Amino acid sequence: MPGPTFILELPICVNDSESRTILRKFEFARQLHNATLGSALGQLQQLRQDSDWNKACLMPKGKEKTNLFKCLDRKYRLTEYDLHAVIAKHRQASGRKVELGISETQKIATRVFQAVNRYKLGLGGRPRFKSIGRGLRSIEGKTNKTGLKFNIEKSVLTWCKHDYRVLIDPHDE
Repeated sequence: MPGPTFILELPICVNDSESRTILRKFEFARQLHNATLGSALGQLQQLRQDSDWNKACLMPKGKEKTNLFKCLDRKYRLTEYDLHAVIAKHRQASGRKVELGISETQKIATRVFQAVNRYKLGLGGRPRFKSIGRGLRSIEGKTNKTGLKFNIEKSVLTWCKHDYRVLIDPHDE
């Protein structure tokens, strides 16, 4: 079980060039999200057309039903790690892989997996593609050791070999 987590929003100080770079990275993340979501929804559609899916849905709750669903997920490559592989292929094929690290793209794939899984289980609506106007609002990494790295002593956020100065109020505890 991972340790406690928290979210902290801090403004960064950027010039126009850095601002455009960040916007370009967010646009690339949006495109990767949409490509991965499209792949996942296609795989889900294929899974639901399988006769074993209907059989599993009619079974009573238990280990046998759970195992059949897991087998179907693996057969149709609809696991979280399969989506990590899908987004890695999209990232590689784009020719823009230096814009986002693999840990950020894997977190995007995890978000897509969670949304598609909720939809598959009937716990949420159909996941939507992100439009250009609305886009992604945040990007996260897996750890503070790769990708997005925050150095609190220097008040610097390092992201894909670029340093951004973080503005911290010295009077805020």
